[in-house]
Amino acid sequence: MTKLLFIFLLLSASSMASDCRPNQDNCNAYLCVEAQKSCGVKGYPIGFGYKYCQKFDRKKKKFSKDGRAWIKRVRLCLQEKIINSPGLNCKQYRGASITQHADCYADTGYCSLSKRDRRKVTGVVGWKAVATPFYVTKTWKQLRKRCRDKGHEIDDL
Repeated sequence: MTKLLFIFLLLSASSMASDCRPNQDNCNAYLCVEAQKSCGVKGYPIGFGYKYCQKFDRKKKKFSKDGRAWIKRVRLCLQEKIINSPGLNCKQYRGASITQHADCYADTGYCSLSKRDRRKVTGVVGWKAVATPFYVTKTWKQLRKRCRDKGHEIDDL
């Protein structure tokens, strides 16, 4: 089933490869990058970027108006980062995503979101993901520091 889904995503992505532009309203940029790089189901474009972009899309109605606006801003920022890094290989995308996520989250207003919306973000990403994989844990640590630098003490990460 996973292979079938991957083939479908890859075919969809190859039809969009010429339209590889960030978009705050959809997740197609990740499919486009996957069509160009072929990182696979577990690679960053599909296994993380697209996966969580879609997850936020499905859960956005649970966020406040400010939270939904932030989702659009951060989606655009993250897609811009991946599209504007064409020289990276699949392994490098995963490493670069640590800094890119912390930067995009902080630069698009995560630090000033309500505690409720910040908890919803963590809920979408999942506590298990936040607590275990090195790159996600490191991202949250960097984000906490970035928020502190902006004058926001975030105690719920």
